Amino acid sequence: RASNLKKEYRKKEQEMIENEERKRIKSDQRKLLNKIMNNSKLFNNSEKNAFRQRFNKGDNFNIIKTNVIKKAQNLKREYMKKEQELREEEEKKRIRNEKKRLLNKIMSNSKYLNNSDKNAFRERFNKGENFNVIKTNVIKKAGNLKREYMKKEQELREEEEKKRIRNEQKRLLNKIMGNSKDLNNADILTFRQRFNNGENFNLIKANVIK
Repeated sequence: RASNLKKEYRKKEQEMIENEERKRIKSDQRKLLNKIMNNSKLFNNSEKNAFRQRFNKGDNFNIIKTNVIKKAQNLKREYMKKEQELREEEEKKRIRNEKKRLLNKIMSNSKYLNNSDKNAFRERFNKGENFNVIKTNVIKKAGNLKREYMKKEQELREEEEKKRIRNEQKRLLNKIMGNSKDLNNADILTFRQRFNNGENFNLIKANVIK
């Protein structure tokens, strides 16, 4: 009987040792599982709890660990992909803003584009039309407007010069006729009409002096 009690005691002692070992292993596995999940800063609480529940239910630890690592890798890839997309989007915005700034600068430097012209080009840019095409069109439009403006300015200067010369000729003609004692009012009126009709000044002047 003493022998049986001793065997029973040893059996229980062995069971306790094995239980403690199982608990230790379970605790180490839980720590390792939590460490893997915490090392990945991309797990949310819901995802962590799902793996913990599987572990607590007794699912195979190595399978859970493999799933956790795989999930962490997938989350990292997704995160890196999104980060890359955000960087690319920011770079696109930066380039777009730089192009917009350059376009506005080119248009502002031209004194000949009106607000309607500028808004038309801005609208094309905002719709996503090719920047280089728009820029070329802006420069060409500005160049054409400048040439038109310069041409009109030249025409105005020439017109003003013609008026100045004409007035000077008229003043000189009146002076010559006024100094002549041989011309009557009818003669003076005739010469003035010929001048006003655009006849050659030198010819009229020669006729007056004659």
